[in-house]
Amino acid sequence: MDGPHSSFPRTWSRSATYLRREADPESITESLQRRWPPSEYPVPIHIVGSENTEGITVRIWNSTGIQEREMVYPGDQGEAENPVASAALEEVDYILQRLQQQGKLKPRS
Repeated sequence: MDGPHSSFPRTWSRSATYLRREADPESITESLQRRWPPSEYPVPIHIVGSENTEGITVRIWNSTGIQEREMVYPGDQGEAENPVASAALEEVDYILQRLQQQGKLKPRS
């Protein structure tokens, strides 16, 4: 929980789950932690795959009004070495930059 009236400790998790076999969820989670540390980017970031579609959902939210959910497609990454990671991390970067430009997310330094 991360709301202003929450009595629980604030947590901003990073995870990648249910990805295709060629993707390494642990590696993607580590990339999320390294590129957007929770101490600097106070939002949960989750990458979720699906058995029924080629798409991957990128979800970034908090309890103070950020509710972002976008579908990306690794097939759009052309010759990327790891299309799943590339698509997911590119979308996370895009969403976080947009939130910053809109003044909805202020990274801590």
